Parts: sequence; structure tokens; C-alpha cells
Amino acid sequence: MSYNPSLFTPPPNSNEDEETHIRENFNPLFFQDGNIILKSQNVGIRVHRSVLEMHSRTLKTIFENNPTCPADSRSPPTLFIDVTDWDLVHYINAVYNRSRDYFMVRPQAFDITASLIRSSRVLHNDFLRVNTIKRLHNEYPTKIANWDSIKNSEFTRICKVPGLHIEVVHLGRSEHLYTILPAALYRICKQYDMDTICDGVLCIDDRRAVLSLEDKLLCGRAKEKLYYAQGEMTHGWIFDGSIPVASCPRLGKCEAAKNEVKQDVVGIMPRIRALDKWPQRWNDKFCRRCELMAKRMHQTGRIRVWDALPGIFDFVSWNDLRLLEEQKVYL
Repeated sequence: MSYNPSLFTPPPNSNEDEETHIRENFNPLFFQDGNIILKSQNVGIRVHRSVLEMHSRTLKTIFENNPTCPADSRSPPTLFIDVTDWDLVHYINAVYNRSRDYFMVRPQAFDITASLIRSSRVLHNDFLRVNTIKRLHNEYPTKIANWDSIKNSEFTRICKVPGLHIEVVHLGRSEHLYTILPAALYRICKQYDMDTICDGVLCIDDRRAVLSLEDKLLCGRAKEKLYYAQGEMTHGWIFDGSIPVASCPRLGKCEAAKNEVKQDVVGIMPRIRALDKWPQRWNDKFCRRCELMAKRMHQTGRIRVWDALPGIFDFVSWNDLRLLEEQKVYL
């Protein structure tokens, strides 16, 4: 956003009810002082120019090229920002209230996360953008070790709500956060059947989170690939004759155990388990030699699926996704 003198004009008439509703979410400090009004669609927020310069390269550049603000503090200049009202609300709260939800380790509502990512991009607040994106990287990682860590822990950086993964996919595509897409799409394929993917998921605010048509088709193709991948990689040891091992001391029992596990995996309605860890219910079914071999092959298969995950969703490799994201987001 480059400097344009027309940006500094009296604010147009706004929806007073909407403005009042949103202003109630602010610390009154914002409206007691300041020499700049930041204006979104319906909301104007009066803040100090120096605070804005401190947190935004874009605004700093604009202010440096702008003549001195009028002396009459009752009519400060207005700068129109191309963000939604709530994006502006959350941005200003994050800038002024660092002790609140915006920088805490505790879980954050996804709408706040999305607002901060969008607004920090528009206003070039690199610190806020990078630290907010880290929340998404924590939940949708690029390494299987990190995936296992979050699956083993109840701790989360994003509040879990219905439709979350679908909203994450929309945000990832619009904000060029390519590295979160494979894990988010995998969660969708694993959690929902195709009817739900096509119809969308009802959110807690009665909206319906719906994938784009392209992503619906992508998930349909990916589900088939994931079924094939888990049969060939994660559960390949069940079908390729590796178990029982040649030195198995109880061939008959381990063969029967393998068939029992096969029924568990295939079942009447197969589910996507391509990245599932070895379940405890399979422990002690095999002899020690067969179990060690099966667990080793199971883990190796999971890693192979993880490495192939971007390609399953028609993306480039993990490393190339990271490079693309760095070029779009951090430069």
C-alpha cells in the first residue's frame, strides 16, 4: 500500500450500530487520545501515529511522506485500510494489548488467528504475522515428529471447533500458507466422509464451512490415494508376506494374529489410517520377533506416507512448499 494523499480524508458515514458493537470490544484508551483514525468498512479507531509506525512498515512509510497532521485534534486525518472491521479490531487489540490472547501460548480462536494474519499482511507487521502463523504451523506441521507430538498431547494453539480444518484450508490458500495445506486436507479426508465434504460442516455460529469445488474434488481423489498408500506403506507388512518372519517360533499363532489385524484394518467400512501409529490393542498378539518387525515396518510406512503427503494432494514436495511459502509470506 503506497502513500496517497486521498487516503487522508474525513471518514464517510458509517453504520453506527455496527461501530458501537465493535468498539465495545476495545480498551477505551483507543478513543481518548490519538492523532490518526484508522478506518475499515464501518469502524474508525483513533490511535497514536507513533504506535502505528512502531508496528507497521507500510504505515511508517505513509506517515513519513505525509505532511504534518492538523493541529486540531478534534478532526484528525483518517486512513482507510482495506481490511474487514473485525480484522482491524483484532489488529489494534494485538498492538495495544500484548498480554491478551494474541501472544499467549494458550489456545486462540481461529477467527482471531485469521484476522491477525490478514491484517498484519496488509499493514506489514512482520512480527505479528510471523508469530501468528506459528500457531498454524504448530497444528499443521511439515514433519511427522511434530505431527506425532501434537497427536500425543491435548495441548493446542488453535481452539478446536467444527469446520476448523476447512476454514484453515481457505486461509492457507488465500494467504499463501502452503505448508499447512497437506496436513489440513489430510485431517478433512480422515475426519469426514465424502457426503460431509460435499455438503460442508455446520459451525458453532450456524454458518456452514464448505470447501471450494476444486478442493472437494481434490479430497475425493486423495481419499482413494490414501487408501492405497496405507495398504501399500503403513499396513504393507500385513499384505506382503513379511509377517510371520522366517525365524518366528510360533508361525500358526502369528499368522492367525496377522489375519485378525487385517480384519481390524479392512473391516466392513475401511477408514483412513495412513498416519495412525501402532495401536496398543495390537500389542502382545504376535511373538516378540514378529511384533518388532511389524512395528518397524509400520513406522517406516507412516514416514513414507508423510513424505508423499503433499503429492497425494497434488502439491510439490515439503521442501518446495516451504520455499514457496517463504517467498510469498516472509520476503
